[in-house]
Amino acid sequence: MNILIDTHIAIWSLYNDKKLSESSFGLLRDLRNNIYVSLVSAWEIEIKNSLGKLDVPSDSFIRDCEAMGFCLLPVKKEHILALKTLPYLDNGHKDPFDRLLIAQAESEGFSFLSEDSKILDYDCSCILRG
Repeated sequence: MNILIDTHIAIWSLYNDKKLSESSFGLLRDLRNNIYVSLVSAWEIEIKNSLGKLDVPSDSFIRDCEAMGFCLLPVKKEHILALKTLPYLDNGHKDPFDRLLIAQAESEGFSFLSEDSKILDYDCSCILRG
């Protein structure tokens, strides 16, 4: 299975955070799965670093993802255009990074792994619940 992972899943798995659920850990460790990290996540991390909300350098994040064997997914025009198919949720979730990650997974035919309860409200067949 091809799985695009949410930014927090990538951070938790790279830096051994105990917040990562057993089910997410199992999906990441299953050698039958191809794990993808979007460059959108590196962009999100860089912005959060500049705002003082995170202390994970984006260059280290990218390097660590590659060392872990994760595949990097670039942003394509198809991903941008797929955004128009995603509804805005009543739960107030409008995070542009999450929306683009979901659009990427949908347009690539990947599953999207997240443990964010607001993301799990999207009615997209690509979403895996960690």
